[in-house]
Amino acid sequence: MKHYEELWIDAEESIKQYYSEPLNIIIGKIKSQLDNLILITDQNEQIESIGKILLDLCYISDHLNINVYAALNNQLEDLKLKIPIK
Repeated sequence: MKHYEELWIDAEESIKQYYSEPLNIIIGKIKSQLDNLILITDQNEQIESIGKILLDLCYISDHLNINVYAALNNQLEDLKLKIPIK
C-alpha cells in the first residue's frame, strides 16, 4: 500500500491525462459534489464521492504547484493553536 503522499503524487501525475477543464469548472464540480455529499447515505457512495473530490483537489494542487503537505500541516498547526488547553 502506498503512503498517502505517494498516492497524492501518483494521482497528480495520472490526472494530467484525463483533465482538461479550466480551474473554475473543476472548482464548480467540487462545490456541487460537496453539496450532494450530505445527501448520500450509502457509505460506498460517500467514499466514491470523496474520492472524486480528492482527485479534483489533486488536479488543482498540481495546476497551481501547491505543496499540499505544507498547506495541510500549516492549517493543522493553526488549528491546534486555537484549541483551548485543558
